[in-house]
Amino acid sequence: IRERIDEPVHALHEEVRPEVARLGRLSDPPAHAARRDPGGARDEDVVLAVADHDRLLGPRVERRERRAHRARLGLAGDSAGANLAAGVLRALRHELPPLRVLALVYPALDDNFNTPSFIENADGPFLTRSLTRHFWSLYTQGRGALGDIYLAPLQAEEFSLFPHTVILAASHDPLRDEAAAYASKLQRAGIKVDHRCAAGMIHGFLRAVPLSWVASDAHDWLAAALRKALA
Repeated sequence: IRERIDEPVHALHEEVRPEVARLGRLSDPPAHAARRDPGGARDEDVVLAVADHDRLLGPRVERRERRAHRARLGLAGDSAGANLAAGVLRALRHELPPLRVLALVYPALDDNFNTPSFIENADGPFLTRSLTRHFWSLYTQGRGALGDIYLAPLQAEEFSLFPHTVILAASHDPLRDEAAAYASKLQRAGIKVDHRCAAGMIHGFLRAVPLSWVASDAHDWLAAALRKALA
């Protein structure tokens, strides 16, 4: 299962490789996170990992290269990982070196299940409204995310120090409208945004790159945007 989940990450790495020294992934939550929260890693665990960005660059990267890579840092995630990326950026924006890019792929950014895209795609395909509601209940431990801009990044109104943001969404995804709303909020705040919604695609569609020219084209668009941002 992990190999299937990681396929889009590896494919994107191949496309962006000239501008990225090493692409890493938080594949497993820390053991203490699993004990505290059966749902997996929480924001504070990811904050600790991202804050230790020297370790993420790896022991083989020389000091001079580290300085260069600190000037070319980006943060990315898809689905729930995009939620973590946006929340972690907000938590660490005053501590991290300036980021070049934030990339969000079919992001989960709010627990509002009454948007037009949630209504249109309530029964899927693939991701449904009831399943998304269940995931949010687990993530917030049943409390909901109202007013918590770290759990629900779309609820924020202030975006100082946010970098160029690349957002890729899918037309037949319940999360489509929150991706568009987040892009609009960032643009109104003066943040450079590249936003694309892939026609006819569903949540998780980047795994269909070998089978779909629409998915392949969206993948190429995302890779080109990241290369440009990190150049």
